[in-house]
Amino acid sequence: MITKLFSRSALHEHPDPAQRVQGVAALPPDSGELAQLVAADPAPEVRVAAANRCTDLPALAGAWAAESDAAVRVALATALGNLLSATTDDAG
Repeated sequence: MITKLFSRSALHEHPDPAQRVQGVAALPPDSGELAQLVAADPAPEVRVAAANRCTDLPALAGAWAAESDAAVRVALATALGNLLSATTDDAG
């Protein structure tokens, strides 16, 4: 219990979107947490930051299919284009 009092949550889980944007940089590009932020974070600026860092092709494609915010779609399109141009995965 005492450790819970002094432990801090990860920055990408912070209630403030600006803090979550900073936390995105600490996550590995292929992490599940980053893919979750791309797909479901309530703040568009966090989804943009996550899309710019994410290298999970299925996560980016899924986010593209569901995203309605124009700025996030631009970030997703850029990330998808970069990944697809560098991949050898013909199915992707």
